Amino acid sequence: MKKLFEFSPNKSFIELPIVWFTISIISFISIACAAFITANGGYKLTLNANGFNFFLSEFKFPLGILALIIPVVALLAANHRSEQTKAQIHATNSQNLFTNYYKHIEEFEKYISNHQNLKENIKSPRNLHKKIYPKARLGETSVSRETIDKIERRSAAITQVMIQFSTCHRGTQNDSIFDLNSKIDELASELNVTYNFKNGKNLTYKGMTISLPNLELKYLFIRARRVAQLIDTLLSFDTQFEPTHSLRKILSINIERLPSYQVNESYNAPPLELPELSKEY
Repeated sequence: MKKLFEFSPNKSFIELPIVWFTISIISFISIACAAFITANGGYKLTLNANGFNFFLSEFKFPLGILALIIPVVALLAANHRSEQTKAQIHATNSQNLFTNYYKHIEEFEKYISNHQNLKENIKSPRNLHKKIYPKARLGETSVSRETIDKIERRSAAITQVMIQFSTCHRGTQNDSIFDLNSKIDELASELNVTYNFKNGKNLTYKGMTISLPNLELKYLFIRARRVAQLIDTLLSFDTQFEPTHSLRKILSINIERLPSYQVNESYNAPPLELPELSKEY
């Protein structure tokens, strides 16, 4: 029954079941009325002008019903044209979305290639594009809310660990050092970013190892800020993107003010001064 009343844009008008069903119903009613009039009128066949005039006079009602076929079919044709227009618009929009999607990927890859720091530290740009813009096929080319929330959550976790270094002496707090490094890794992995120092020295603690130039603690903060910079640059492909609250804090850290001392000498060091982490942005 549903197919009977369907206006398929892929069929010609005369192929629509609703057209022939409508014509058949109107014709049947008209013929039934004419048959009833004929059966009860006692008419004789008269093939002359008077006979035809009499026919038109007597059979006005069934002829009027039959004439309804013209306006009704015209309405059906108009509706069918409307469905065809909608289908064409939909097809055009789908084609545009398809074209724009691959154009967006192309521009995204070009953007990464044009930024040497991104090119060197990002793997699989296409997979990354899918992660940042999951609804790009539907025309939504802004950084996804899910991505922004994850970046904020990971950045906040980093700033919380960093605060530990600014509020206490760290005599034996290798736990905090490795915790911070782990949190930086988690932030970087959200967007397939890699950033590690090439000429570092290894520090091993509880089976875990990190590598820092000269084993200086400040390089751990440098790594955090550079990962944040990579993410900020990457997401700025979307011109409407603004760094999240916690990401902005990491970006604002003044590395020049951090003292140079090795992590294995940290028991002699005072707490770090990190006023950027307490600011509101």
